[in-house]
Amino acid sequence: MRTLARILSLIAALTFGVQPAVAGFVINSFSFAKVAATISFVSCTTSPDNQTTYTFTDHATGTAGTRKTIVGVSAEDNASDFSVNSMTVGGVSAAEVVDSANASSAIQSALYIIDNPSGTTADIVVTFSEAVTSSSVCVFAAYDISSETAVATASQFQTASANIVLSLNVSADGVAVGQSASQNPSETTTWAGLVENAPESCSVASCASSAHYTEDATASSPLTVGSDWTSVGDSIGVSASFR
Repeated sequence: MRTLARILSLIAALTFGVQPAVAGFVINSFSFAKVAATISFVSCTTSPDNQTTYTFTDHATGTAGTRKTIVGVSAEDNASDFSVNSMTVGGVSAAEVVDSANASSAIQSALYIIDNPSGTTADIVVTFSEAVTSSSVCVFAAYDISSETAVATASQFQTASANIVLSLNVSADGVAVGQSASQNPSETTTWAGLVENAPESCSVASCASSAHYTEDATASSPLTVGSDWTSVGDSIGVSASFR
């Protein structure tokens, strides 16, 4: 009977004493490390359609998997101020991460994110507060991100400088994305701190550019980020980091 009781006691300890493994913690003498997030640039597309709602049909979204689709959007309307109202990817609402939302600018940029594990293409639909001259979307595939909530965000609007400063904190094994736009057409920009995705995507009125930060084992607090356009004029940008 004592032997049976001891066996039952051991079974109970194993059944109730072992907790589920949580990434980044030590449980029952075993270490469970978080998987490093990774990110890859897919492509940028620009449309000069002068619309309130832009549909980028069957836009590439990258390889399926434990993927979040991150979309940078930039737009230009030289008539008046405007804002990015919403975005859907594959018919599902994406969450806004950061919006430049500068009341004195006729150009705007924003970043959106959505959990999107399946498929390699999707319709990306962007709706603005009014008809805009042109719109650009830049798509990234991010994998093994633990939260759609950004670790940090930054935004800046410039009229007297060609350089947009978008520095922000980046977690260890995290990733970061930047989206920048200039109201001058046929321009180029040089990114600092992020890997530039070339070439710039331009319309007859403006240019947009995107860049990303590949995961690193150490944190950067802050990571110096900038997008330096070739000429002085209205330019605007946003950035965000994830882990």
